[in-house]
Amino acid sequence: MTRIPRPAYRTRYRPVRLLLVVLLAATAATAGRPPRLAAQSTLERPPNLSGGWVTPAGRLQFNFVHRFSRVGEVNKVLASPTFLLAGGLPAGGLVGLVYATASDVAPANGPNEFELFGRWRPLASDGRPVAPALQLGYNFAARSLDGELSVRAAAGSFRFMGVARALSRPFARPGARVGLGAGGLWRPHPMVAVGGDVVTLLDAGPGESAAWSGGLLLAIPDSPHSLSIHFTNVNTGTLQGGSLGGSEARWGFEFTVPIELR
Repeated sequence: MTRIPRPAYRTRYRPVRLLLVVLLAATAATAGRPPRLAAQSTLERPPNLSGGWVTPAGRLQFNFVHRFSRVGEVNKVLASPTFLLAGGLPAGGLVGLVYATASDVAPANGPNEFELFGRWRPLASDGRPVAPALQLGYNFAARSLDGELSVRAAAGSFRFMGVARALSRPFARPGARVGLGAGGLWRPHPMVAVGGDVVTLLDAGPGESAAWSGGLLLAIPDSPHSLSIHFTNVNTGTLQGGSLGGSEARWGFEFTVPIELR
């Protein structure tokens, strides 16, 4: 019997279907419960770190990042967008999908990069100044299982973050790699903050640079949205994309959109 191959689009968008099934189930399970956590905001983290943020069960979070670079001596600018769609789960959980359309994580596999991930912050709602978080995900472009342990601490108007990352097949190459990073921000006003971060692979070789970012973080008045205007040397917003820096600085922005389903 001749086996009929699956259509290419069914395989390509499998991460999207999996995410939607989980989010719909979580929304149905938490219908009628009041939210416990605030919407995710760029003012709570530097541009390239998540800070272990989670969102209330039954709420979606849509963030989009656009980063721009200038091509050589010609008057041309290239854009590299990254889109994040995530939804809250009970007990401080989060499940989400990151999609980048111009990724350089695994050039041989094409420019599209999908990262399906889950995150858990056990101390998400108790108001403690120190909050750890654990993230585990799969990068479909690199075919890699990736994880991150992060810790966020608050002291007055300052926020400090540390991360440890493990990549099982980094940038579609065999051999696991580990990275460490740190970041911080200063929030002198409820609607304004400045922050930055740096991540480096422990076995970085010649020509491999640390990933860094710095930017201005803003709340949009009279709205649940926030904005990050930043410089960085990384291209995409996945764990792998934010673990190795490039040779050029890019400027860009991130805009956050919370969506209440109930």
